Amino acid sequence: MIQRVLLQNDFGILVQLLNDSFGTVARDFRLTKENCPTNSAFITSEELKSQLTENREFYTFNNGIVPVGFIAIERSLEDPGTFYIEKVAVQPDFRHEGIGKKLMSFAERRIEEIGGSRISLGLINSNTLLKKWYIEQGYTITTIKTYEHLPFNVCFMEKVIKKKNLITLRKWCDSDLESLAKYADNYEIARFLTDAFPYPYTVEDAKAYILMVKDENPVKCFAIDLNGEAIGSIGIFPQADVHRKNAEMGYWLAEEFWGQGIMPEAIGQIVDYGFKTFDITRIFARPYGHNLKSQRVLVKAGFVLEARFEKALFKHGEFVDELIYAIRKK
Repeated sequence: MIQRVLLQNDFGILVQLLNDSFGTVARDFRLTKENCPTNSAFITSEELKSQLTENREFYTFNNGIVPVGFIAIERSLEDPGTFYIEKVAVQPDFRHEGIGKKLMSFAERRIEEIGGSRISLGLINSNTLLKKWYIEQGYTITTIKTYEHLPFNVCFMEKVIKKKNLITLRKWCDSDLESLAKYADNYEIARFLTDAFPYPYTVEDAKAYILMVKDENPVKCFAIDLNGEAIGSIGIFPQADVHRKNAEMGYWLAEEFWGQGIMPEAIGQIVDYGFKTFDITRIFARPYGHNLKSQRVLVKAGFVLEARFEKALFKHGEFVDELIYAIRKK
């Protein structure tokens, strides 16, 4: 049984579990409290308890009596979509019983549940057996780094969480005319976009838009494709002059597909495309202050609020706030 660790739990038992589990690694790789004091082989109850913060969760695997496995997950403060898995531990007497895999599977499900899209972890680079074990769990090596305070090189590995909605971004084409005219003709979409987006949205509007964007090179305006049907649009627009290292992002999605996790995935794809294709370091979006759904989508996709301009825009006869959300190139 896997249980979440709370502050009122007995941290003495948990520390003994970590000390015993990481102690075998410390002996194998000659780690000591002097040359590697931060290793969990030497962690204390006070240190472990202090690490249970708002952005970190601890879980144990119990054999019915006491905890025999442990895992920690931590949300990145820089990229809300990235999580770290840490302190994966199994008591030596209970190894090779599948407990580690159960803990990893649980952690991955939990990370996906709370909005994660990427998992990162680090381990001793020369620990080939553990590295192979993580590769079998679907992790790939991203980089190897050296730190002055550690007596070993650190191998970083990563796994991307697969999304349930298999959407793709592609060029607009003539065959999208019917779906574009159908889905774009919606006041609930138009009221959150600029006046350049027409409402009512006619077949002639759809024809003009597809004609304008279908031959772009490089592509800036993409159809959001689900099972072969265009259900929305997303675009990235590099700026000029002193703003040339920036690009604006705009998007809309057919109302019947809202709340299904499609838009954060589409934004993630175009952010990756934008940073790879254009010479930019920042991508920004400008939702209206009352468009709370769009703001939540941006935060879920890793954007942060940079500014709010009160009553800066005039839409449908009233002044509305303009917000600036942005993401920076890593």
